[in-house]
Amino acid sequence: MQAETEALFSRKSIRRALKNWRKVRALGQHPLARLQITARRRREAGYADAPGGRGVALQDLLRTGIDSLRPDSGDPNPLAKSWRAYLSLNEQYVHGRSPAYAAALLGVARRTYYDEQTAALDRLGDWLRRQEQRAAASLFRESGAMSGARRIPFMAPPPPPHPLVGRATLLKDLKQQLLNSNASPRLALCGLPGVGKSSLANALANDPAVRDRFEDGVLWAGLGWQPDVLALLGVWGQALGLSADELAKQKSVAGRAQMIHNFIGLRRMLLVIDDAWQAEAALAFILGGPNCAHLITTRQPEVALPVAGNGVVNIDELDLPAGIALLTRLAPQAMQAEPPAAEALVQMVGGLPLGLTLLGKYLLHESHSGQPRRLRAALNRLQQVEARLRLSQPQPPLTAQPSLTAETPLSLQTAIGISDAVLDPSARRVWYALSLFPPKPNTFSEAAALATAQPSGESPLSPAVLDRLVDAGLLEASGPGRYTLHQTIADYARAKLQNSSARRAACLQMAAFYTRFVDASAGDNAAIDPEINNALAALEAVHRQGQNTALAQLAIALYPYLESRGLYAVAKTYARRAWQAAGEMNDAAARITANRQWGNALLFLGDPKKAEAALQKGLALAREFGDEKQIAMHLLSLGAVSLHRGDYAQAEARWQESLTLAYQLEDNDLITDILINLGSLY
Repeated sequence: MQAETEALFSRKSIRRALKNWRKVRALGQHPLARLQITARRRREAGYADAPGGRGVALQDLLRTGIDSLRPDSGDPNPLAKSWRAYLSLNEQYVHGRSPAYAAALLGVARRTYYDEQTAALDRLGDWLRRQEQRAAASLFRESGAMSGARRIPFMAPPPPPHPLVGRATLLKDLKQQLLNSNASPRLALCGLPGVGKSSLANALANDPAVRDRFEDGVLWAGLGWQPDVLALLGVWGQALGLSADELAKQKSVAGRAQMIHNFIGLRRMLLVIDDAWQAEAALAFILGGPNCAHLITTRQPEVALPVAGNGVVNIDELDLPAGIALLTRLAPQAMQAEPPAAEALVQMVGGLPLGLTLLGKYLLHESHSGQPRRLRAALNRLQQVEARLRLSQPQPPLTAQPSLTAETPLSLQTAIGISDAVLDPSARRVWYALSLFPPKPNTFSEAAALATAQPSGESPLSPAVLDRLVDAGLLEASGPGRYTLHQTIADYARAKLQNSSARRAACLQMAAFYTRFVDASAGDNAAIDPEINNALAALEAVHRQGQNTALAQLAIALYPYLESRGLYAVAKTYARRAWQAAGEMNDAAARITANRQWGNALLFLGDPKKAEAALQKGLALAREFGDEKQIAMHLLSLGAVSLHRGDYAQAEARWQESLTLAYQLEDNDLITDILINLGSLY
């Protein structure tokens, strides 16, 4: 009997079965088709109890066994030794390639190929033997309506059609944490809406090694933000085989949870709690015993931490190469036809997998006809934030977002909108205001955030409101006292802030904060450096809103920093805008200062003719209003123009006139600057 069993799992027996891969009736007559595990697979899939049905069931089983030889869930690497076992069987038998082709693919000699395949057949035989032994040893006493055959629930959605792009290393690490822990592990995948938390959980649940470890099945509950915990526990109970009558007697969450926990006992199961919004609801499904693992997905750190503790894993968006790879897989024609435009889209959605998937499917649809005009029009449409946010796709019933109705198409707008809907009004208002800041990788200070979002006439905002946004997964902490917003999260909030009184108020407050900050940090460029992108964003915001006073004040305050950092083109743009804004509000002092700064920037950019004209205009205005300091400063700048042209006599005359006024004003700093310039002539 022992010899007969060994022969059944021998490489000769398995090779004979694999040779009949495409002849399912012949495969159904192989001795392996009579195994308990084959019969169980046939019953679970509903295949006929006939040679054809048994053959298809054995084919499924062998495919799972071959998949167990994969070293990880990433794309196969034929040149890596760790992939030889899997590829030697998969290519020759599953895909019908010749041994010569398969050997060439692996980059090995034919003899080496056969050696690798022999070892792979032995490993496949060992896997089948273990599966059959476990099936025979795991018959357990039933509870309620359970009787006879063992029931193994598998509630995870179907596996993705392709390996997840850019997630191979992450999946390997997560799998190791699930499989290598001596205790009952709890992992919480935490990240932005659309970052792929549920997809990662599904890939893990369908991984052959994970299924092998948790051989008693997978329980999956999609909670959403308004879960019916009692009903979902009932679904788990029925999946386990508990009778409806027994479940109905347990009318409380605690009673039903205890019943399920007792039933699971020492079984090896993976319990997945998807899309959790409240820690209390998630904890109601932590029901496994010492041989189980729990996997939670949530957007909110405030949910992940109390449920998983040190098991929280933050899921980042895809980097640029991975984002390009995903978009290339989804829309290859678009990427080939318009690579720069398509790559720019990856950055526009900040590498968010949901955004890339929606973009890819849309571009696939628009490029399938092969008409360049249609593709270019689609790419142009996607430059608009609103168009990207509203791209949608129907939700398959088995993978539908738990927080949305099955009929609601999935889009970035609806996915982020769920988080928006559950925020309190104060936090929502602050989030919208923070969208004025440039997105990730840019960061901004806590002080700037609170000042920008401060409601007019109300008590000062508490930093706790930022904590609530961090806990909601919408705002990311980026070092002590600094924060950042993801591109797509910012796009959504900015669209909500558009054309509102709240936007105008936030723009004014942001510009006022940075005007005070730059004035207080004058001469300390290192202090201004981390905030320069934010200060420029504030300038752009008040410019778009036509808020002239705020624009002029901030632009004038920021000019010395821009000049000292060599950002002359930027300095010129905003000095010119400040000059125009000051003119529209009849602020002569601001106009004179902005005019001088504009002239200086023109000179630094190598245009002395325009610089002379601008500075002469400012000098005339300063003389008209009797502003002696501005007269002296304009003469100082005009002397530099003369020096640039090589007219040293005129440069000296202008600086001497400027020096006389500086002495009258007793302005030591100005005197020093003029004397330094005069010294350059001798």
